[in-house]
This record gives sequence, structure tokens and C-alpha cells, in this order.
Amino acid sequence: PHPLNETIYDLSNIDDLVFSIEEKGLLQPLILNQRNQILSGHRRFTAIKELGWTEVECEIVETKSQEEEAELLIHHNKQRVKTWKEKVSEAQILFTLFHKGQGKRTDLTSVRTNRGSARDLVASTLGIPPTTLHKVLKIFELDPEMLDLVDKGQTTLHQAFVEVKKRQDDREALAGRSRIG
Repeated sequence: PHPLNETIYDLSNIDDLVFSIEEKGLLQPLILNQRNQILSGHRRFTAIKELGWTEVECEIVETKSQEEEAELLIHHNKQRVKTWKEKVSEAQILFTLFHKGQGKRTDLTSVRTNRGSARDLVASTLGIPPTTLHKVLKIFELDPEMLDLVDKGQTTLHQAFVEVKKRQDDREALAGRSRIG
């Protein structure tokens, strides 16, 4: 397994996948880098180990950098249904990729790109609106456990955002009062 995968994703619903692979076989090969680390197929790999398989079809992809591997790992997981915490983990990785070159002067070159802000690029890559990305990152910053409630369906993303924002505003108001008096 690729070490970055553990920091982003949970291996959920393996039992269903084990049953599916047992019934229909492995429908997609695992995708590995040149060091035999999995870029796509961590859940499938876990499922086939559970089935006791010793051989599996793989596709090898030559990568040039850790950044490229991180991007491939995220893009291969686009179709997967993810928790908000997993999306935050993806966003954190993507921000490091999209911030590269920030601060460089572009007025001195003849080629200009209008890629948009890093937040817009990350949101687009994740398939969510930039405002939703802002809310989920703010919730994660102020009260990460609140995202668990959203992921479990116990509250909505908007309700969680309003709650953590209200608590932050209350703390700031109390801190302001204590400095005055």
C-alpha cells in the first residue's frame, strides 16, 4: 500500500467488496508505481488478501515525483463515495500541489494562465462548490469531531458550520470583553 493512502482514506465496506470479488472476480487491475506501491486499488488489495489470493493482475505506472503520485492517488479515487473527513484530507494534499509557484511574478512572462484561486481549483477537483469547501475546512479547523456527526448523518454540513461559527464568534466576543474590563 502507498503510505499516503492511509493518511487520506479509510478502508470501509471491505466485506461487500470481498463478496463482489468472490462472485465476479477482480474487474479492474491494481495500479502500482515502479516501487510496487498501490496507487489505485487499496480496498481491492485488502479484499483479495482476505480471500487468500496470491496473484493478481496489476498495471505499472512510471511516476516522477511524490506530488505526481499524490495526484494520481486522489484522481483514481474520484468515483469513490467519501466522507467529509476524507475530502478534507484530499483537499489538504491538493492545496500543497496547487500552491506550487505561488508568489512567482507572472507579469514578466508572455504566457499567462488564469487558473483561478487554489481554493477554486481544489473545490473543482473534489467536485464541490468553493463555498462548501470553505465550510468543511472551517468546521475541520474549529471542531473536527463535528465532521463525524455530518458523516454519520446526524447533522447537515450547513448546520455544523453555523454551530462552529457561532461558538467561534461567542469565544471572540468573550475574549474582547475580558480585555476591556
